[in-house]
Amino acid sequence: MLAAASAAECPANVTRRSALTAQELTGTPQEAEDGPNSREATCQRLGIEGMPSPEPRRLVVEGYFLPIEHTLDDVARKINRELGYLSVLESRDAAGMTPAQAVTAGGAALDRVLAMIDDCEWRLRRTQAEGKDTDMLPDPDELRRRLGIRTGLRR
Repeated sequence: MLAAASAAECPANVTRRSALTAQELTGTPQEAEDGPNSREATCQRLGIEGMPSPEPRRLVVEGYFLPIEHTLDDVARKINRELGYLSVLESRDAAGMTPAQAVTAGGAALDRVLAMIDDCEWRLRRTQAEGKDTDMLPDPDELRRRLGIRTGLRR
């Protein structure tokens, strides 16, 4: 599995190592054997009868492969934009409120959030006018949507 991930140029790592093979891991536990220290021998010595044999262990191999319909550059841009949104949405003003809390509070706190969004719009227009890449800048309409501010509400 690691080889397949590496071939696809996806980073992967092993979170737990075992010296046992998959066959050994999925087989019947060693306690079910007939040796003097086996589970059955211990049960007989203790006078316990009718105990069912343990179930064979199951090996669960999990892998999370996200379908990537875009190039890695596109994915990186989307991740960076999302980090930009989080940076704005998790920031706190001088009163210690997040933008979502400020929107709920209304008044001057809402005005500060609207001013911040206006600033984002200005930076976006300026960057576009300069012909620069705007992928790192948050979309003001998306900020409004995430904050529950209706379109057209201005300061």
